[in-house]
Amino acid sequence: MEKMRSLRFATLMASGLAMAAAVPAQQFAFQSDSLSATAGQNATLEVFLSGSSAPVAAVNFTVRVSAAGAGALQLAQATSTSPLEASGFVYEFNPNFVRSSVSTGTIQGDVVEFRGVLYPSSGASTTFSASASTKIAEIVLPVSASAPAGTINVELVSAIDGGTGLLGVSDAAGTSLKPQGQTRPGGDFIAVTVGSPGLMGDLDGNGSVTPSDAQLAFECFLLGGNCPPAVVDAAMADFCGTGDGVTPGDAQGIFNVFLGIANPCD
Repeated sequence: MEKMRSLRFATLMASGLAMAAAVPAQQFAFQSDSLSATAGQNATLEVFLSGSSAPVAAVNFTVRVSAAGAGALQLAQATSTSPLEASGFVYEFNPNFVRSSVSTGTIQGDVVEFRGVLYPSSGASTTFSASASTKIAEIVLPVSASAPAGTINVELVSAIDGGTGLLGVSDAAGTSLKPQGQTRPGGDFIAVTVGSPGLMGDLDGNGSVTPSDAQLAFECFLLGGNCPPAVVDAAMADFCGTGDGVTPGDAQGIFNVFLGIANPCD
């Protein structure tokens, strides 16, 4: 009997440990750990939240951007949206939350910070599940055309500073959701490699802009942004940099370059 009790206790302990191990840590994360961008084009960062133990009603996070190596970080004004805006949430994005100088519309310096806040619309108690990866924001970083080639490091954190208790995630009652084993949600990093712009509109990399480049851009649009293999630099397909992905307007803009039109995207 005693042996059976010991066996049952050991089984319950193992089961409890397995359940504890199965609880994911609350985590802000990017879609991947690396991203390529071209000077004069956009780098789009997708922000996810996962591992919450209860439905989430409010989130605040900070994106800290810094330049690695020589050369200043050069970004045009960033923009951001949240897929959850369509389901009763308000998303506020502060593109001016910076620790660097701002000159002629371009953010320059060693470190730049942006803050995003997501909460239910007035009078609502809307929540969302973050038990699996849930996209909470898309941030578009327009890389300046004059930006030097190099690496931009992006850190995603749950609070403005490193202080404990600033969890950045709360439930419908306003109670902070403290993840198991952590004082606040963990963050994530992504490295954005910025390449030189080359010849803008030259999608196939043959050294000149031709109608075939415009055709390739249109094929990218038809394929939902998945450009055919002939496209050397997929980032160039979003030629006009509107942030809407590749559209027929990008193909028209490239064709206008071939025609010699001075402002091809106007």
